[in-house]
Amino acid sequence: MDTLIKNVTVITGDGTTMLPAAWIGIEGDRIAAISQEPIPASLASPTGVSIIDGTDWLALPGLINGHTHGCTAGPLFSSGAPALSVDRALRNADRHLLQGVTTLVNACGLGTMAQVHEVARCHPIRILTSTSHLPSTLEAARLADGAGLRAVHLETTAEQMLSQGAVALGEIGSGATLGGGVADYKYLPEALHRETGVLISRDHAKKLKEAALGRELRPEDRDLEAVETALRESGLAGKVTLERACEVVEQVALTPVRASLASYGEAVALAASAGVPVIFHTAAVSASTILQEARKREHLSAKLVAGHANHPSFTVETCVAWARRLREAGVVVDVSTLNSLNAQRTEPTDNLVALLRENLVDTMTTDYGAGAWDGLLEVAQFLWRRGVVDLPRAVSLFTGRAAEALRAAAPDRGYLAPGKVADVVLVDGKNVGKVERVIVGGKTVADGGWCRFQRQEQGA
Repeated sequence: MDTLIKNVTVITGDGTTMLPAAWIGIEGDRIAAISQEPIPASLASPTGVSIIDGTDWLALPGLINGHTHGCTAGPLFSSGAPALSVDRALRNADRHLLQGVTTLVNACGLGTMAQVHEVARCHPIRILTSTSHLPSTLEAARLADGAGLRAVHLETTAEQMLSQGAVALGEIGSGATLGGGVADYKYLPEALHRETGVLISRDHAKKLKEAALGRELRPEDRDLEAVETALRESGLAGKVTLERACEVVEQVALTPVRASLASYGEAVALAASAGVPVIFHTAAVSASTILQEARKREHLSAKLVAGHANHPSFTVETCVAWARRLREAGVVVDVSTLNSLNAQRTEPTDNLVALLRENLVDTMTTDYGAGAWDGLLEVAQFLWRRGVVDLPRAVSLFTGRAAEALRAAAPDRGYLAPGKVADVVLVDGKNVGKVERVIVGGKTVADGGWCRFQRQEQGA
């Protein structure tokens, strides 16, 4: 035995099991034993064994974040926006680690495996990628942005990426190519700034977009009085005509939508032959397309994942209704923390809470929110203390259930059980959002709010 964690309450990741006053034995990179029985005499005073006293702590499986962005060196989002620096991607990964994440899937989808490895080899988190190198996705990226795309990205295929280790298809669609959050905080403000010289906020951009196109991005839903109000409140009145403002909104929000939605069918067709999961951008504008694709292939063995099904483009009522239909069609209903609790740009928790209360949630991820995301355990604490969900069930959404939804991403992970990989997170028993220690493959890589690993030199 190399490590003994004693006096700890274990949450196994199966959604129900909680073992008070237990101990965990780790040998090499695997869990050797978990028990509530007295510690054997041979381990009571061991020589050469690292002992961790887990009094007042909970032990959880390493968290599996199946949908985030900004943790590799490739183009950002499915719009092919310019890549983050390697340093920024590593800092994003550090933040995930300090929040208890030990496995993550970067779902931008348009990078190369070399760009994924550029970050992954420097970090103890198991950093994986999805792929969205599909004809319609690349066309949508070109229409929405494409500034980060190079010849190598355009020439790479999803089939090649899957053969090289990509664990899923996705993110298919995005807030960047379907007029969603990225359009609100980036593309629409930038376009209107070029037009008027006035830089508006994300909230004002969203209000203007929904006035001009409605929640489902349909010009026939335009409310000219609401557009006029949005222009006045954002400081754009007198800087741009009502008609031109609507044209700009349409150019930004609608131009890539047709190509982006066409990529949903392409992804499902490839999933059917390759047997890999598909991570979809789920919003008011795309939910019906996901449902259509799921019903077309109701016996599809690959999992279809409705990413961030709590998207703020839904009302509470439509959010629950769509999640129920998608679940009935066999789709995995994923919710994301987004930036609901701590960030300056906040999203309401109403949809998240409603889906959990209706027992319509399969997995939980963070997504990215322009780099402002709430930790999975912070949100679990929020939900648990408000009686929305019990703690073992909350933890399972980003451990055991996540491992089942994305099997290739987390082999032998997601549960605390003998024989599983020793990815263990120790958290405060009264505030699970406070991560005390993170163990990856049997080795402590973070504790006390600090990363404790030797980063390999970039380019070495």
